[in-house]
Amino acid sequence: MATINVINSSDPIEVASGGTGVATLTDNGVLVGSGTSDITALSVGTNGQTLIGSTAADPAMAAVTSTGSTITITPGAGTLDFKANILDVIWEEYTGTATTMTTNFGYIANNGAEIEFTLPTTAAVGDLLKVAGKGAGKYKIAQASGQTIHKGPISNQAGVNGSLVSDDRYGAVSLVCSVEDKEWTVLNSSGDVELADFVPRTWTKETSNFGAYRIRTIANDGTYSVIAGYEGKMCTATDPSGTWTARTSSFDVSNIFGLEYLNSGWIAGGATGKLATASDPTGTWTQHADSSFDTTTIRSFAYYDGVYVAVGSTGKLATATSATGTWTQHADPKFGTDSIYNVAYNDGVWVTCGNNGKIATATDPTGTWTLNSGASNPFTDWVHVTYYADNIWVACTELGEIGYATDPAGTWTLVADSSFLVTDVLFDVAYNNGVWLCVGEGGKIAYATDPTGTWTQIVNTGATGTIYEVDIFNGYWIIGNISGEVLTSPIIT
Repeated sequence: MATINVINSSDPIEVASGGTGVATLTDNGVLVGSGTSDITALSVGTNGQTLIGSTAADPAMAAVTSTGSTITITPGAGTLDFKANILDVIWEEYTGTATTMTTNFGYIANNGAEIEFTLPTTAAVGDLLKVAGKGAGKYKIAQASGQTIHKGPISNQAGVNGSLVSDDRYGAVSLVCSVEDKEWTVLNSSGDVELADFVPRTWTKETSNFGAYRIRTIANDGTYSVIAGYEGKMCTATDPSGTWTARTSSFDVSNIFGLEYLNSGWIAGGATGKLATASDPTGTWTQHADSSFDTTTIRSFAYYDGVYVAVGSTGKLATATSATGTWTQHADPKFGTDSIYNVAYNDGVWVTCGNNGKIATATDPTGTWTLNSGASNPFTDWVHVTYYADNIWVACTELGEIGYATDPAGTWTLVADSSFLVTDVLFDVAYNNGVWLCVGEGGKIAYATDPTGTWTQIVNTGATGTIYEVDIFNGYWIIGNISGEVLTSPIIT
């Protein structure tokens, strides 16, 4: 006979009797056994949570995490998506000559010509790039607009002028994106793989054959670079990183302060009003019979549209239609007896500058000169040079100041921080391929990509003592200093 057992009770049945020990169970809760004690209903998990065990304790609902974010975890209702974050790159061999890189890829650079890789325009922090050289042409990694590559303590200037260059066929490098889209940092490299932009950070001291005499001026005609200075010394070179050859300047022991290649000819000026010309700087320099400067030092020259201008001490300014012809002193160049240190022409205007912060302008150098004074001129001491490039005029002073103007007859503005001290006398400014350079006392060199903004000192240049002049010639920046030293820095192309 069959037996049916029915228990009718309003109380929960104990676990020992086959029950749960509880009257209600949490809706959607997971039940956990507790020996002979009541069953435990865990709290309800949220999207993507899962049970995580715990030694000698009830498991718990928790979100899955990834140490170091090596896995991206995306929770959903009843789903949990895992995506491994690539800790290395996918390699491919590249045999073309130019390509934009893809993040988290490695490239084996294999071409007989140089390969130009360009950084990706979009990248997340932590993305990787790698390149390993193979082909004889080697490679470089170019920056796009607004991008920068960092390597150790050095950073490229931002933008398309910066790159990372391998000068070894088998050079290799790894980079990580350190600022979204914009900045990449070199993790490691092997071989000669170095940052390259137009900022001259590395300088080499050359054999100048100048002795210990001051190099006061540097100029070039596209074939020769010429240095000149104290005691009438003059040297030339076709390769500034190679041999410099001493020349006879015809200045005897008079110091040379001004030197230019103008209108297909050379002109030099200096102490005691001496002025000499040459068609070939390695050949004969001919002293002018009457420069019109008497015994006054000539410091600078400029030329435009058939007119030569020479300036010098005690406020003198002379003009000529031929460098070897008659020089005529201007009646009123506006400097009084204050020395004029520099003259320049560009963008339709002549500009002179000199002692007591004076700057004067003219559209015709034989006519009226107008002094820039008052609130539009912030300079108070020697203004040593005015230089025009990239649609702006830049000047430097004896108080470590750098100023700029779009119109030299208008308002000049001092940069907020020239990176020089007020005790640093600055002597020259130059521009090349988006980089401005300013040089002065103590072997100091500063650069800027925007002359109205930040200027940065270049450290460990090897230059000692005052730098008087900077020039660009035959793929090099060139500086000359108080000790007769010539230093060069290659211009990256």
